[in-house]
Amino acid sequence: MIAKNLVELIKDVIATMKEEGYRGRTVTVKVRFNDFTTHTRAKTLDRFTGLEEEIRKAAFDCLGRFELKKKVRLIGVRISNLEKVTSEAKN
Repeated sequence: MIAKNLVELIKDVIATMKEEGYRGRTVTVKVRFNDFTTHTRAKTLDRFTGLEEEIRKAAFDCLGRFELKKKVRLIGVRISNLEKVTSEAKN
């Protein structure tokens, strides 16, 4: 269920980035557990991207670095370290 939600969030974030004309390098996953503790894990890519496959791989790499021993009440994903896409720099 966590993976399914993460995939949907990634699709939403990528759609917004493309709509606004951005690509990013840093993918961050946030997890809030049932005791309300919140943790994040981030991965910075070698290059700017807007490709779903690259962003999804980075997000799941981040997710894999959490100890999911407690129940999860919230999951989130964000892309940062953005650059505006120019006509010369399209994916």
